[in-house]
Amino acid sequence: MLEWIISSAVLLAAVIAVRYALRGRLRPGVQYAMWAIVLVRLLVPVSFGSGAYSAGTAAAALEQTPAVQAVLTPSMDYDAAYSQVAREYAGRGLDVSELAPRQQQAMDREIRALQRPTAVQVLQWVWLGGMAAMALTLTGTNLRLYIRLRRSRRELTREGRMPVYVTEAVDTPCLFGLVRPAVYLTPEAAGDDVTRQHSVAHELTHLRHGDHVWSLLRCVCLAVHWYDPLVWWAAVLSRRDAELACDDATIRRLGEEQRAAYGRTLVRMTCRRPGNLLVTATTMTDGAGGIRERIRCIAKRPRTTVYTAVVLVLVVAAAAGCAFTGSARKDAPRMPTQAISQPDNSGRESDWVAPVQEPYEPRPGMELPPEGAVPLTAGQLAQVNEYCWAWVQLADGGASYRPINGFFRCHYADPSQIDLSCVLRYSPQRELISDPAEYEALKQLPGWYRGMDSTLADSPTPVWRYSGATVDGLLTEYAGITRADLKGIQTDVLLYRPENDAYYNFTSDAGPGEFHCDRGYVVGDQVLLYDDSEWHLFDHSVSPDDPAYCVEGIGRVLTLHKTAEGRYVIYSLLSQK
Repeated sequence: MLEWIISSAVLLAAVIAVRYALRGRLRPGVQYAMWAIVLVRLLVPVSFGSGAYSAGTAAAALEQTPAVQAVLTPSMDYDAAYSQVAREYAGRGLDVSELAPRQQQAMDREIRALQRPTAVQVLQWVWLGGMAAMALTLTGTNLRLYIRLRRSRRELTREGRMPVYVTEAVDTPCLFGLVRPAVYLTPEAAGDDVTRQHSVAHELTHLRHGDHVWSLLRCVCLAVHWYDPLVWWAAVLSRRDAELACDDATIRRLGEEQRAAYGRTLVRMTCRRPGNLLVTATTMTDGAGGIRERIRCIAKRPRTTVYTAVVLVLVVAAAAGCAFTGSARKDAPRMPTQAISQPDNSGRESDWVAPVQEPYEPRPGMELPPEGAVPLTAGQLAQVNEYCWAWVQLADGGASYRPINGFFRCHYADPSQIDLSCVLRYSPQRELISDPAEYEALKQLPGWYRGMDSTLADSPTPVWRYSGATVDGLLTEYAGITRADLKGIQTDVLLYRPENDAYYNFTSDAGPGEFHCDRGYVVGDQVLLYDDSEWHLFDHSVSPDDPAYCVEGIGRVLTLHKTAEGRYVIYSLLSQK
């Protein structure tokens, strides 16, 4: 949204500046055509490609400032807010299940504070409310005009299939209607042959230009961008340029001998108050300034020289390139997988770099970042934790886990030491086997589940299948490796069937890995994410009664590396101690 606002403002400012700088040097039709590119930018909120000098780059830089980060930081649902507060209490040595009533009330207040609407949400509601009010006003204004015209109009003649009516409901001749447009004349215009000829010719030119459609689209832009004074200014100027182009084309159809007479008709019929910008009728009405410009244009007969055309094309092309291209560097990632999976070819140090960050004091005994490390913003930390929250709500109301959480269930000093059994144990990228023959084949493999003798129908534990292609895809996406790079740690916990290149495990519980980022830093091509809370790791290759089954500690650091392709992948997850 911010990129859309900034890029629209840049393009509007450029086109308005060009219009005034080259006023009187451009043919009216060319001057009017400039607004088409503005219309597209105002109605199409997406960018195409990227550029170092684009408005998107400016928007991305602005989003990294602390003030904007504070506005953009997302609010949390109850579960996420509860989890964060519970972790903070645990860091203070408090068990949330044993809080006193007063402490419980304080905790509830902290949870509610995290759930309050953010500034950006409030601004979105204001924008949507204003857009709805503008849409109602637009609809009501034009519906009221339509009813007045229907009740008062009298058919005067027809120009081909186009009806021409006389009505007292308008102050000046106009073209009105989208599906069935018609020309409406005032009694004054209808009563004079020359005025009637010029007025009808003018409105039919509007019809040929499609100005009744462009007028509606201009009103839509005003409804969507009601908060932007540049858009209102552009609406005034573009409507005036529509009249200038219409005047020029009408005179060419009437003949040069009619130029002076047409100018006198224009003065007679349009020296009234400016028209309503929310009316889609193409009226001849304009203010004094607009009338002077139109009369000057009729008298001067401006033409576009080659020099002027070159300047116009260069300036408008540069402005369009700036407005329609996105940031050369990616936006601050809303989720870690965006930083991991999306390339960054900007040549900058990192999308995670933030210019300013309030100092964070880790718990006593926690690992400190290297000297010169650049801290992540509060908004980026919130975005990381939003994604690292293990549970995902499904469309059918159920819940699942994120694939990345499997990489938080074991410790490793480099990707080759990743425990594949931990990564796959609760991965959602799995299939429940349903073929009894496949089940019987698994029973013949070494490592069959505790020597269990059962059939698929009475198996006490579900058996899950993970294809080799799925495993390679998971490892490549998050760690930048494949199975061939693994050292085989704990792979004997998994069953592997080479006939269909698939891995199998047995689980009916739920225990995805968790990682809560309390602080993060950028160091060259590395991103260091610190979890200063307690952690527990489970070794499912031994009995739950074995002391080695559960290992616990305080503080972990997750390291991301930037690859040669410019994307981030997980490199290591280690205890801080």
